[in-house]
Parts: sequence; C-alpha cells; structure tokens
Amino acid sequence: MAFDGRTAIAETQADGAQLVAVDLAISISDAPARKVTWTPRFRILDTADAAPDPAVAARAVEIRARLDKGLDEPIGATRTELDGRKASVRTRETALGDFLADAMREAAGADVAILNGGAIRGDAVLASGATLTRKSVLAALPFANRLVTLELSGADLRAVLESAYGALGKDAGRFAQISGARLRLRGDAVPGSRLSSIEAAGAPLDEMRLYKVATNDYLASGKDGYDAFLRAKPLVSGDAAPLVSAVVIEAIRRAGAIAPRTDGRITIE
Repeated sequence: MAFDGRTAIAETQADGAQLVAVDLAISISDAPARKVTWTPRFRILDTADAAPDPAVAARAVEIRARLDKGLDEPIGATRTELDGRKASVRTRETALGDFLADAMREAAGADVAILNGGAIRGDAVLASGATLTRKSVLAALPFANRLVTLELSGADLRAVLESAYGALGKDAGRFAQISGARLRLRGDAVPGSRLSSIEAAGAPLDEMRLYKVATNDYLASGKDGYDAFLRAKPLVSGDAAPLVSAVVIEAIRRAGAIAPRTDGRITIE
C-alpha cells in the first residue's frame, strides 16, 4: 500500500485471505479557484472473520456443483507425493515443479523449460496414491497462461536463469522450476552471479548457441524480472500457444499414473 500525493496503490493478499479497503477523504474548495484534494485511508480486512452473504453463498454452491461435474473426472493418479506448497515451489526443486516443467518441455519439443514458482498455486500437498482430476491441475495452475516457445542465445539463457534466482531465499515467485537443465547455485553470492554451473540440453551451456526454450507467456513478456526473454525470438506464441494447464492435463492422461521425483537438477550450495 502506498500513496505519493497523486496515486494510491493497494494490493490484496493471494487467494482472498485478506482484502484492502480504501476510504477516501475528499475536500473541495472554490476560492480563489476550484481545487479538489483527497487522502486515502487503508484498512486491511481479514476474510477469515467475514460472514458470507447467504444468497451469494447459495449461488456459489450451485455453480461449484455444476462445474464439478466436469472438473472431478479422474485423468490419472500420482504414485509419489506432489508438494505444491508456496514455501516449497518458490524456494527449491520439487517433484511437482519437475513434472510440470518436463511436461512443458516435451510438449514444446524444447531444449529447456522454465516455469516460475509463482505460477504454481493451491498451496497444498497431494499424497502418493492420490487421484488426479482436471480440478487438481487447475488448482495448481489457475492462471490462463499459454505455453510459449522461444529461441534465445546461451548468453541470454544464462541471464534468464540468473534472474530466476535473483531473489533466492525470499519466497519470491520468480524462483524457477526447470527441465532440460542442471544448475548449481551459490546461495550467498551476489544476485546476478549465483550460477556456478549450468548444463543445458545435456551439455555445459554454450553462450553462442541458440536454444529452444519453453516458458509461459507471463515470463516471456519480461515479467517477474525476466527481462532477457524480451531479446528472444518467438517461435510459438499468441493463440497458437496451448494453455499450460491443457498441456499438463494431456501429459497426465497419456501417462495414466505419474511418479515424479526430484533428481538434483537444482542444487543450492
């Protein structure tokens, strides 16, 4: 929340856990010339204490029941635990992150895939043996992100990966879950120089080589500090790019049962 005398900014917490109400005090004077001044007052509302409106709650139950008819259809199962907690996907390699990035890379036929931990939601753990449905996938990937395929140099790929871990240890959404690469990171190094070792497409990173990289459209547009993606050449983007959630659903359907495990592709020293 901030106010600089001209613009007021308020941001709510994820998943509606808290809301921010902005009350405005407006003053108008007409002498010697008409002048309007205003001052905001921010109030944080904890929704845990909010009583739902009965009519709205009943309508929500009705809509949820209709949606669940399609979303609850089983599409597969997991034989290993899938940790989608915010504190996990934004700080370290996870089996869920590995599976999602692998599905993206395979669907795009890319050398490397990069998915920001902030794109993974739900903040939950699916136990080994759990049935997977469209709903469970959409809970983990609720945004309508598209799977974009880019071509970029090894030097720019290095810059992208340095950006991915620029806020290491701060629970930042930019933390990358990856596929097709193996990294060693120095956690105590200065941001921008944390990567001590990078392998991509099965070999040490070649800064002169062009790599085919799969990511989501949010990162491809330079968001979350991924500025180096703006120098990439788009190969598949826009309406031609499939939804990331659709790619993951198809990967689960095809496999029937998945069993992802971490394999040390991200090592933090």
